Amino acid sequence: MEENNFRNMMQHSKLEIQFPDFEETVMEKIQAKEASRRSVWKNLKISWIFFFIGTFFGLFVTQFLAYIRVPFLGENSKLILLVGEILIVLVIASQFDSLLRFTFKKRE
Repeated sequence: MEENNFRNMMQHSKLEIQFPDFEETVMEKIQAKEASRRSVWKNLKISWIFFFIGTFFGLFVTQFLAYIRVPFLGENSKLILLVGEILIVLVIASQFDSLLRFTFKKRE
């Protein structure tokens, strides 16, 4: 008797899927999310590469400009160089911080 009641209860609890292509839709969404995740990591690697290239270029340009003297600016050329160096350091620091935060951000 209890077994029949249990069997009847289980038959009534069957879940019918209203959309016949539900499984395919879910699998497509999963595959799209995985492709998006791979794309993000590929772009992140490229970002790190360009960050190091840009850092090297910024340091190179700063060192190159340190040896150039502009006669009509006089002592102001050192001040301009200092401001340029500070700007380059600030840009490098902010970009490094952003890349680190994005790289080690909690996975969703």
